[in-house]
Amino acid sequence: MILCTALTVALTSGTTTALAAEEADSNKPEFGVAQPVGQQIDGRVLSPLDLPTRRAEWAADRPFFTGTGDLADAGTGVSFDGAPPASSGGESQPLSIFDPDQRSQVSVTTTFPSRAVVHTTATGRGGCSGFLVSSDTVLTAGHCLHPGGTGSAGDFYTNVQVFPGRNGSSLPYGSCGRTQLWTDQTWIDSSNTNQDWGVIKLNCTIGNTTGWFGFRWQSNSYDGTHITIRGYPGDKPAGTMWFHGGPIRQSLGNKLHYTVDTVGGQSGSPVYNDAFSAIAIHSNGRTPQVDYNKGTRITQSLFEFIDGVR
Repeated sequence: MILCTALTVALTSGTTTALAAEEADSNKPEFGVAQPVGQQIDGRVLSPLDLPTRRAEWAADRPFFTGTGDLADAGTGVSFDGAPPASSGGESQPLSIFDPDQRSQVSVTTTFPSRAVVHTTATGRGGCSGFLVSSDTVLTAGHCLHPGGTGSAGDFYTNVQVFPGRNGSSLPYGSCGRTQLWTDQTWIDSSNTNQDWGVIKLNCTIGNTTGWFGFRWQSNSYDGTHITIRGYPGDKPAGTMWFHGGPIRQSLGNKLHYTVDTVGGQSGSPVYNDAFSAIAIHSNGRTPQVDYNKGTRITQSLFEFIDGVR
């Protein structure tokens, strides 16, 4: 439709206008469509047909909640048994630091938003980060839940646990297990980082206690938007939370690029704006080819899925 309009203008106003319209259209990002695939705790494969969906036209957001702080609101699934995991498990990625390292430690993790950030563990992979978006729903990176590239929805990691507000050896909100895991079929098939996102449904309602982040989608660019990334880097003392902030540098269809310092282990961290609304999920570090750290953008289709599953 845009190209047809440009051609009509060219016939009446000259070729310069048509070329400008074509150039503007080519600069618009293409938004890949999310293709969610899940696994029930009993191994049954799930599809979005198992969930309600809500349309989110043009721009939409869901609000944050600061939590009650009362563990009585967390349900019966919270466990305080056993010691916390011995290490964060993330790999150090020096390229992901834009010297000097400007990350700061979160000394108190029992206030919002820190208590809505979780440390995740699973059999078969190192530690990751994540964040609550409802009473029983955590967003994280897809590679924290599934190795990717196997083509099988039966290859999700096992024994997934989340530790909200972990602070070293202290687990102020205990841990919760999972009832469902979700990621994208594109990630499962090809390890395509454009769809490197994951969802954990919990066996508890700890989000009532800790609160949760809002999340939003928009078609416009986020360039210049100030964001913060808060999570559990693997190069710091085990289970300690760190954060850093800065502007979005580039807005692509399924990725947001930034120069915010991160290290392995922070995959799955919230990339959130100053209104505590997540706009992406931190997923990838800086590389020689792309000189930015990167987050999987919450697009319209991903927003609608999250809104249905939460």
